[in-house]
Amino acid sequence: MAALYTRQGNGEAARYHLQQFWEHTCSPNGFHLNGDYKSTGLTQFHYRPFTLEGNMAAADALQEMLLQTNLGIIRLFPAIPSSWQKNGAEFQRFRGEMGVLVSAKIFAGKVEYVELQAESTGICHLENQFGSEILTLEMDGIMTKMICPTGSVITIELRKDETCRIVGGLV
Repeated sequence: MAALYTRQGNGEAARYHLQQFWEHTCSPNGFHLNGDYKSTGLTQFHYRPFTLEGNMAAADALQEMLLQTNLGIIRLFPAIPSSWQKNGAEFQRFRGEMGVLVSAKIFAGKVEYVELQAESTGICHLENQFGSEILTLEMDGIMTKMICPTGSVITIELRKDETCRIVGGLV
């Protein structure tokens, strides 16, 4: 369920279902026990054989809360709960489409930065979620200002092993 809610952009529901999964069907060592082994009433199943596919699906849902790349467009924090937006969330080197590693941070409802590291030469498309239409791009020690309306897509060409850091507002 958490994975489905991430695609809807519903961070509150995604977090809720992940929390239910971890609290009621996973043992303290992290194994998914395929049932409500604590008998809290979450499911009718109460057995304890463990598997890992549920854990992998939960980890994927968590990543989808933080980063989605659809049709080549990178979207940052598309399905996080409001408390994460307010109090902050950050991730490092998540793999996006087209051979790019993505790192980003959000705090007080605004994306503070995104860093794109190309594993191969190509073009990256990033949705502007900085809360500012003025962006600063830093590549190879050169800072460039650009105007991109919030919600629009920024196109960035990167060479293999090149890194680009983008921040909102003036730096």
